[in-house]
Amino acid sequence: MRTVPTAPSRRGPRRVAAALGLSLAALLVGCGPTGDVDGIAGSGAATPGAKTPAAAASTTAAGKPAGKVSAQLVGEWQEPSDYLTLGKRNLDIYDPQSGWPSDPDAVRAGSGIRITADGHYVWSGYTATNISGSACHSRALTYQRGKATQDGQTIILEPEINRQAYQGGCNSDSDMDAEQDHSPQRWGWQRTTDDQGRVHLKLVSVEKSHDYVLVTD
Repeated sequence: MRTVPTAPSRRGPRRVAAALGLSLAALLVGCGPTGDVDGIAGSGAATPGAKTPAAAASTTAAGKPAGKVSAQLVGEWQEPSDYLTLGKRNLDIYDPQSGWPSDPDAVRAGSGIRITADGHYVWSGYTATNISGSACHSRALTYQRGKATQDGQTIILEPEINRQAYQGGCNSDSDMDAEQDHSPQRWGWQRTTDDQGRVHLKLVSVEKSHDYVLVTD
């Protein structure tokens, strides 16, 4: 199980939740792997003159046209340290009807993104840490689901669900669970192969980057 860099303490639980940020971009900030680039790379901004591909014929659950993305983006990509140590993790950690599972760790909750050929995506993050001096564990969870489209060197994610939660362990005063902004998010992307032959996907915005490895089992 991954841990956040700074363990929350009993003092100032509300500041702990705020410090975690509970943003999907902040949960898994990583460095991209070394290796040969076998995809295209982007910066977070659209390439001048790039054309937006036509939408696929399928639709999302909300009835909006699904997007369309490059085959190089399609797959299930998970946080390398979790996947390589623990195996495939569960990205479907939230359900609009039933909410979060009562014990997220029991379903091997993981961090990563799934992108399908018809332009849908699921992006989730899960971190837990021991609270200093106690047997309590705090958890931060994020979940997005929606439409993915490609605009030149940029992938655009439009969430239909964008949920974030914090569970403060023994101190529930800091708990929160709320829907977040549904504005489109633009990420540059780079696909690489490391020296072990593993395929990585790096997502890059102006402030953040995420490195994921392709799930093959």
